[in-house]
Amino acid sequence: MRNAPGIMGNEYWLVNVAAVIEHDGKFEVRHHTSIHVVGNTIAWIGDSVRASQAPDAEVRVIDAHDAYALPGFINTHVHSALLSNHGRGDDYAGAPIYQHRVAQGIMFSPDELAVLAGFGAVQAALMGSTTIVDNYEHEDASAAYLERVGIRCYVSERVHDADLAVLAYSGRYEYQHAIREQTLSRQHNLEDRYAGNGDDDLMRVMIGPHGPDTCSRELLAECSQLAKERQQLVAIHLSQGAHERNQVSSRDSMDSVELLESCGLLGPWLLAGHCLSLPQSRIARLAQAGTNVIQMVGANLKSGCRLQSDEFAQAGANVCVATDNMMPDMLDCLRLYALVNRLGSPHPDDYDASRALASATINPALAIGRSHDLGRLTKGYKADIVLIEPNPVVSVPASGELQHIVYNYRRDDIRDVIVNGEFVVKDHAPANADLMQLRQEALRIFAVHDHE
Repeated sequence: MRNAPGIMGNEYWLVNVAAVIEHDGKFEVRHHTSIHVVGNTIAWIGDSVRASQAPDAEVRVIDAHDAYALPGFINTHVHSALLSNHGRGDDYAGAPIYQHRVAQGIMFSPDELAVLAGFGAVQAALMGSTTIVDNYEHEDASAAYLERVGIRCYVSERVHDADLAVLAYSGRYEYQHAIREQTLSRQHNLEDRYAGNGDDDLMRVMIGPHGPDTCSRELLAECSQLAKERQQLVAIHLSQGAHERNQVSSRDSMDSVELLESCGLLGPWLLAGHCLSLPQSRIARLAQAGTNVIQMVGANLKSGCRLQSDEFAQAGANVCVATDNMMPDMLDCLRLYALVNRLGSPHPDDYDASRALASATINPALAIGRSHDLGRLTKGYKADIVLIEPNPVVSVPASGELQHIVYNYRRDDIRDVIVNGEFVVKDHAPANADLMQLRQEALRIFAVHDHE
């Protein structure tokens, strides 16, 4: 991979876009719009006539040719290096960490995981993610590859003290102090590398205790304390399945929500992934605490689990969508989110295209503490923009354009992706990586590790 250059300079006009603008909580499409980008920020957005009157003839003008401009997708729970779950793994129900039928992260070297993470991040960029919340094994080694792709990354090490090899192959939980120290050390490496990074930087650090079952109570409490000391966000798997529920109940004589609360982890700083099969009392407790609920629609459906997005929304929780270990296809995720959540909902029409889009833009911006500068196309916000090429096959009738985007457009229709004012995808190709070279390296790695 090559380093991310300043592709377009620090100022340009993006003209002739059909901008997807949020207004009073709803998204709408506005044609003949121009976006003036200065540095990494949207300096102005409005009628395209303004662009033709730009006073500085030296400022570049880019004709978007009526492409749809969306706020960049924020994928709040992804494991970029977990490519082993794509393909054959898509047929397997349940989280890969509890089974040996897919190659586990602990099988790969740090350098191998870095290559896989780089390829996964390129996939995410090509499919419209401008920000990812990424957590996996040896994240300290993968971070450099993630950084070069040019998208925003909130990174954390997969912190745990359960022996994941024993868990995957025998189903037993064995906690080891050495594993705890190793994973925390890698977390500290990340913190040292990106200490002091702020909103203008692409790389930010969270803390990522894997789950209530794979972390001992003592480790969860330590992660909570570290997060508070460093004012970090926390990413965790919560109520992911029967393995977790049974282990926490047996070990701690409480459920997972109670355990996290007892360790001080519940709150608006927590991004809790999955949140499946929870009783109403626990849904209410998570919402009351301000915990952000991340619904991995495809991954949960693959496991045969019903989403509880409607119950969480009714309780007042901030609900976001993410792709987890599946292909990082956010358009597909939006479509599934809108359709699946109508099942059993007393108000199925509430799950419309605008609500689906908010679950990948406005809501996750709030979850990561960036509602002030991410998730919308508006003046003063970061220039994180997805351009979708008009597709004449799916855009008839011309009305209902927002619905066409969510339900009928596909990932291959995403033409350009801009992050922090720079093109990271241009004409369907990554700007900062050699896709085919990364693919060949990934295939070579799997040829060694991935066996039926």
